[in-house]
Amino acid sequence: MQLLIQGNNFALHWFLWRLRGDELKKVVVFDYGWGGELVADYLSRELAVVEVVRVIDWGNAEYYSGSIDTMFDMAQKSLRKYLGLVDLIVLGGYGVSILYDKFQEMYPYQCFVCMDVKGDRVFDVKTPPSKIAVLGEPFVLECMTNILREELGVSMLVFPDCDGWEKLIDRDLMSRELLRSELAWDFQLSKERPVKKSRQTIKGANKLDGLTRKQDKVKGNNSKDILLAVRNLDRLTKKVKAEEQEWIARREPAYARDNEREKISVDTVILLSTHFWAIKSDLEELFGWRVRVIDFREVVLRNVCLALRLRGVDGRRAKR
Repeated sequence: MQLLIQGNNFALHWFLWRLRGDELKKVVVFDYGWGGELVADYLSRELAVVEVVRVIDWGNAEYYSGSIDTMFDMAQKSLRKYLGLVDLIVLGGYGVSILYDKFQEMYPYQCFVCMDVKGDRVFDVKTPPSKIAVLGEPFVLECMTNILREELGVSMLVFPDCDGWEKLIDRDLMSRELLRSELAWDFQLSKERPVKKSRQTIKGANKLDGLTRKQDKVKGNNSKDILLAVRNLDRLTKKVKAEEQEWIARREPAYARDNEREKISVDTVILLSTHFWAIKSDLEELFGWRVRVIDFREVVLRNVCLALRLRGVDGRRAKR
């Protein structure tokens, strides 16, 4: 009886809260790491007519270490005080989006939006992609394999190993150099920018320049000193060249092994992690301008607008 009374009180409270029309619509963005923060930032910029509340479960970052039921229990605990009391809950990561159906079943009175994959965003080009690289945590890719096949059709899908990337991004440790080293083994990347000469070459060049300046100071009438300076310069030049050849020879085997591998050339990269929004610009530079990098952020914005019945927002305004 007491539970029934509590249930009726909750239903009445929820109904009265729904009648309020003088406040901003409240949207909760939930995730377990930095990806949720990026989704909340994006929605805040695009939707000035809503209040975005961040619920980031940093304490339980190891969501992939358990089962679906364990993930649901942790997510439910974080969202308990918002369920039924906000206009919308956005599952702001592909990992927690796996729980969408379970949340809908358990809480039919609450509106949810999850991260989604839309094939029309991938194939809405003059030349459809033939090879697509899908970047995401292994657990997410395993759960979404069928959805990817349905949405992306007969295109060749490549799944590189991105295990641990989200942790690196959470700790701000995913540098562009590390990202290149992770991808270079499997993919053809754009050429690196020219690098400085080796330390040996620079050091030798400085010696040669110093010796040349010293030679300039030698008086023209001292032929023995001039001849000695020329011989020293010749010996030093040969030594520097020999050091350069030795330095190159030590590295050639590694370069040769890497170059002998047949690397994959893709024309589209799909990001199945909102964490990877943080490295999208780095990925675009590493793969080059011929490769599209798609993160489906406009899709989640459109779904949020549909759920809140907002009009006139298309998610294509200039970003910061």
